[in-house]
Amino acid sequence: MLLLLGCNRTVSVKDHKNMTTIEIIEVLENADIKCVSTTHSQYIGITLKDGSELSGKYNPNEAPVKYQNAHCRDILNLSEQIRKSRVSKWETTCE
Repeated sequence: MLLLLGCNRTVSVKDHKNMTTIEIIEVLENADIKCVSTTHSQYIGITLKDGSELSGKYNPNEAPVKYQNAHCRDILNLSEQIRKSRVSKWETTCE
């Protein structure tokens, strides 16, 4: 288990190379992120400012209700929506 000290609270990730949808969203909402990379097949890689690297596959059907909309079915759109709501921003790339 990896504990991440985020901007708002600590985020717990069981497997940093295979995050669940809920863990991906918690990291995007709370962690100190340097950059995010997404793919069309819904994979996401997240590099934190401390150098930690996380990854996982996003499943929109497992997202919380507030992200259950057509726009957030894609991991790039979801990460951009969350990034816009945060004070600290990060660089995003899409493959």
